[in-house]
Amino acid sequence: MPFVTENTSLPSSLNNQLPAFISYFAGGMIFAFYGEKLFSKLKLAFLPCLAILVLLNVFKIPFASALLVPVCLAVCVMFLGLNLKIFADIGQKADYSYSLYLVHYPLAMCFVSLEVFEKMPGFAIFCVLGTSFLCAYLLESFQRKFFGIKRNTEAVK
Repeated sequence: MPFVTENTSLPSSLNNQLPAFISYFAGGMIFAFYGEKLFSKLKLAFLPCLAILVLLNVFKIPFASALLVPVCLAVCVMFLGLNLKIFADIGQKADYSYSLYLVHYPLAMCFVSLEVFEKMPGFAIFCVLGTSFLCAYLLESFQRKFFGIKRNTEAVK
């Protein structure tokens, strides 16, 4: 959404705080509410959504990107999360989603302020993901010990 602040007198610091970014959460909410109907269509939608993401990244069409990227990204994340064993096993014993939600943005902003994304974008993404998952795991473990919550040993189906 940087094009919004570039074309107006709004300060660029608002780029990451605009209400339009709720569209990324809306994709997840759609799957939360209508997941059972949508999960059967994921295999059909994955490749077109992946192609749209690549095309929009290459051609940089602001309006189309604002509408399609959140939806296509949600489809790709849900497909990979449900079909790749490495991702499917992550949340079966514990729910790391809220801890991950809490830590990913501040960690990403630390890497942005250190200008790691400009120098080594691939390394920065790897580091943000790695530190976010590590912090989420540590927070979840601390929470379980602090509140005396036992780990779920039954796999979620």
